[in-house]
Amino acid sequence: WRGTAPGLQRFLELASGGPAEVTDGGGVWRDGEAPVDSAWVRMTVESTGWMAEGDFTELVRDEVPAHVRAELYVGSRCIWRTHEEGAA
Repeated sequence: WRGTAPGLQRFLELASGGPAEVTDGGGVWRDGEAPVDSAWVRMTVESTGWMAEGDFTELVRDEVPAHVRAELYVGSRCIWRTHEEGAA
């Protein structure tokens, strides 16, 4: 996973019609200094724009690599977490 925060942030801004914030575990480290887990991303938008939350989530899901742990927030409310999928 290579951090793609700028591209993902722009995608979220276009899809939601408003500002977005993306924080991810990507980065550049010296040999042997990389963190054990860098495959995560947290995305925050103010709203889902004209889309229902479920539709917006599906759109975003297609942009996040399957191996990356992801969280999607609308304001302070989390609407999607990959690590909760499939949990009963």
